[in-house]
Amino acid sequence: MAITLYQEPDLISPAFQPEFYLCYISYSIEQDFKYMFVVEDKDGDILNKKILPFPDYNGRMDISPILQNYVDSTFLYDTTGNTHTDSTLIQYEISIGYTGSTHTSTPVSQGVLYLLNGADLDFDYENYLFNSGGVETNYFLTHQPLEMEINLTDYYTLTGLAGNFLGGVSSFWHDTFIDVYYSDGTDKQYMMVCDGYAYAPGFTSPSAVGSMCQTAGVGPINLNDSILYDADLAVYTTGATIIHSGTTSYDIWIGGNSRNRYSPKYTFNVNNNDNRYPLEQVAFLNRLGNFSYFTFRGKTRVTTSNEKDTFIKNRYYLNGNSWETNSARRGRTTYNSNVRQEVTFQSDYINQDTYDFMEDLFTSPEVYWIKDGEAISMNVVDTTWSNKRKVNDKVIEFNIKCEFANKKLINI
Repeated sequence: MAITLYQEPDLISPAFQPEFYLCYISYSIEQDFKYMFVVEDKDGDILNKKILPFPDYNGRMDISPILQNYVDSTFLYDTTGNTHTDSTLIQYEISIGYTGSTHTSTPVSQGVLYLLNGADLDFDYENYLFNSGGVETNYFLTHQPLEMEINLTDYYTLTGLAGNFLGGVSSFWHDTFIDVYYSDGTDKQYMMVCDGYAYAPGFTSPSAVGSMCQTAGVGPINLNDSILYDADLAVYTTGATIIHSGTTSYDIWIGGNSRNRYSPKYTFNVNNNDNRYPLEQVAFLNRLGNFSYFTFRGKTRVTTSNEKDTFIKNRYYLNGNSWETNSARRGRTTYNSNVRQEVTFQSDYINQDTYDFMEDLFTSPEVYWIKDGEAISMNVVDTTWSNKRKVNDKVIEFNIKCEFANKKLINI
């Protein structure tokens, strides 16, 4: 007799919400009956548990507290080309069985599912299903608008999902095509090359599924250093200057080997204008578990404050057999100095769609300031914004105040 499965997670689910399995079999009334749940990833078993049935004889298991330990964020702002970030999206397989005084069944696989390092309450896994009929889907792990401004000095990455999710484990996989439009009206198409495969649960060799989650460097800095495949000339290009000073915009999307497009087209308008203040770029973990970027063109202010811990010295001291006082020893003495630094970033005027995307920045648990070749960990502590009108278009300017996550602590 097969187990009836009443509830299971979607094919692709965000990790930080309940992942319930609810099942039933009539043998659960037997003495010493227990449901058996086995969860495995590419490295083998990560959960093997027997649980008693509930009073209604159903078996219920929430596997999210276990699987949350297997997804993580990987900040790769300076990587080039395609970089596998397997911890952003994991494959797992659950098998359900039972054991009792009379009837026993070894766990049977319920199929391969995918868990995404995200916490978006509006998450809809259908947005990430590949449609073989050519219907475009939201195939990048980002909330960003389809058109966005970018600077020649910017790093930028988008993480795509590869593999045919409608068919589960499939031999079909995608590359990332990049269309670059130049100011003279010419264009060039490149293909970012996948350089490896993911491992399906229970397999000891690469499965037919391509890289399930890969980070494509698409900013002018990391794109120019990528190993690219020229789809027109059928040759590989290393270290080519793809986005040069004359580029006004370029588009990217995910496509197949036949150069078909299977995702929305993201347009980056290149801002080559001189800026009054140094450009400051931050990276932040968005609600889909991937890092996004934003460049501030306004004035950046750094403020430093010093917090001191003190104690009161005793002005009395023992001199031979008598107590004496020394007025110079009176008062408070510093024994710890804590230097706190805060940075206020100011944006240029942006449109409503870009500002809506900034909500991911305001609420992000991980923010990094890319400064002098380093990624400085920051915490957002305050946000202000103002709406203004320019002709008939509403534009928005905003400031965020961040503190350094690691404070300077001086013990004296």
